[in-house]
Amino acid sequence: MGELAVWDGRAVRIVEICAPDRIQVEALGTVGASWVGVDDLEPFVANISKRTIRCASDADPEKENLAVAWTDALKRLSMATGSDAKKAEIAREFGVSLRTVDRRYARFRADPTPEGQIDAQRGPPIGSRRLSPLVEKIIDEAYEAVYLQRESPRVSDFCEAIDAACRKEHLPSPTRRAVQLRIASKDPMYALVRRKGNELAEALQKPSVAGLNVSRPLEVVQIDHAIVDVIVVSEDTRQEIGRPWITLAIDVFSRVIVGWYLSLDVPNQTSVGMCIEHACFPKREFLQSLGLEFDYPVYGKPEQFHWDNAWSFQAKGISIQCERRGIATIVRPVKKPHWGAYIERYIGTLMGKVHLLRGTTFSNTVQRKGYDSQGRAEMTMSELKKWLAIEIAQRYFNAKHRGLDDQRPASVWTSFFRDAEGRVKLPAIMGDRRDFLLGFLPFKYRVVSREGIALFKLFFWDPALTPLINKPEKFRVHYRQDDLSRIWLYHDGDYSEIPLLDRSIPPFSYRELKQARKEKRTELPPEREHHQNEVANAVMAKRALEDEAACTSRAARRNRASRPDAQPPSQPKVNYSKPAARLDPSLVLVK
Repeated sequence: MGELAVWDGRAVRIVEICAPDRIQVEALGTVGASWVGVDDLEPFVANISKRTIRCASDADPEKENLAVAWTDALKRLSMATGSDAKKAEIAREFGVSLRTVDRRYARFRADPTPEGQIDAQRGPPIGSRRLSPLVEKIIDEAYEAVYLQRESPRVSDFCEAIDAACRKEHLPSPTRRAVQLRIASKDPMYALVRRKGNELAEALQKPSVAGLNVSRPLEVVQIDHAIVDVIVVSEDTRQEIGRPWITLAIDVFSRVIVGWYLSLDVPNQTSVGMCIEHACFPKREFLQSLGLEFDYPVYGKPEQFHWDNAWSFQAKGISIQCERRGIATIVRPVKKPHWGAYIERYIGTLMGKVHLLRGTTFSNTVQRKGYDSQGRAEMTMSELKKWLAIEIAQRYFNAKHRGLDDQRPASVWTSFFRDAEGRVKLPAIMGDRRDFLLGFLPFKYRVVSREGIALFKLFFWDPALTPLINKPEKFRVHYRQDDLSRIWLYHDGDYSEIPLLDRSIPPFSYRELKQARKEKRTELPPEREHHQNEVANAVMAKRALEDEAACTSRAARRNRASRPDAQPPSQPKVNYSKPAARLDPSLVLVK
């Protein structure tokens, strides 16, 4: 009897209990009693002390054990007849005063659980504010007028604006920590939209938990470029030449890297085509060319390619070839990098491994401070290609992946390509590797004249072009940006390889051609500017200068290292100025 409870939103005291559905109560501060049922009552919880913790997880084990002991003792006190004697006994047991026992007992009556006996830590309650309302108002006004600007002011600028406003009102200025706590209490999404814009705010703050809904390998493959955080050196002089670029393709379902391409040139359409070709075909010959003997059974026709809005991905030839091969292409929305989370995350993982190499540039100047990246560089392009193959196709392929519930990408990939009896199934195999790659290369439309095919003011010729001379139609001509020594003419469903008219010119890239023309433009008269012999001479002259400067100039070493390798002739050269020798009839006799 006499216990407090809540009935109909009012505090009441229990006067008499006749049955569970017949309890007499009287409201505090009023005269008169009412009969209610137990279902109508709620426990009365008084705010005994703001220092009481209501969450047991905030306490340490020692406090929790002490709270349990106090609860047991106070429970005996509530059932004892001689309360004063029992209070004295509890006071001696815990070594406290009678006043402390009374205070504990009042908390027990309000909350008879051990949680109610846990003391809070000293200090103001969490989230309470001790600045004056006028200072709080100044902070809120400065937050809107100063901090939430597209120029993204620093916290120090925000503090200066608050300090000036407080001085004007003759008020004490808040500390930097107080200002930072108030910034942290604001809505972060609202602040990012005001300071950075909608696109970046969504990329940084909007939840990204759903991911892509994929159910099989090669359903979605994401591709992206990245500059590698390591400086490579020249093959012969061992002097640094700069950082290469890598194009990577990842299978979203299994997290397997299905293809990659490393180059010293800035990513272009050729880089994309080489990466796609590497992703779709078996890689045994590629690994053997690097001197590696392990197997990497990753290949097949992707169903969809995901990439961003870079011009190298938006080239007309890429989309046409994907459509022709039955591969869908999905472009990431503009300024939404989180849509490419899988490839972006792996690029970050790969660069973390690259940062362990000598000559790494790390991710920023702060990490690189005090580290001589150029002086410690020692890995050549061929060595980096081999290191990447080992890292991707051996270590990462067989390492546990947190996104796969600690499964290995290798097991996820191989288990899918097995039937119920454990027999191996093959992915969809692409046919005609040469035509597949050529279809992804950049192209232009040209007519065939008596001089051959003119492309970039160079002439390409082969006797196979003779039937096409002076035909009015334009033919599709494909070329590689890293090697202009030959082109490929598409006609009648097939590609014909057409070399330069002057076979003495060594292989050179489109970048070398532009540099040579830029330097020779001031030296040659306009009528001779287009002559390919002059261009060839310029390319050879530049290469001679680069070879001389390779010991001192990094740009020269980089240009030298990025030259295309000379391709072995597919057939012996024929001197068409001499008449053909007549075949000896005796050679065809069968003995």
